[in-house]
Amino acid sequence: MRFLENNPVKLASVLANIGSAVTFHSAVLILGYFD
Repeated sequence: MRFLENNPVKLASVLANIGSAVTFHSAVLILGYFD
């Protein structure tokens, strides 16, 4: 965790990647539900 604390840009990148993955997964579930 110290590595991330010392690299806010890296932390932001990781959070952005997680957010994108969650958004994509949610979109797939919604499209599958309505399909």
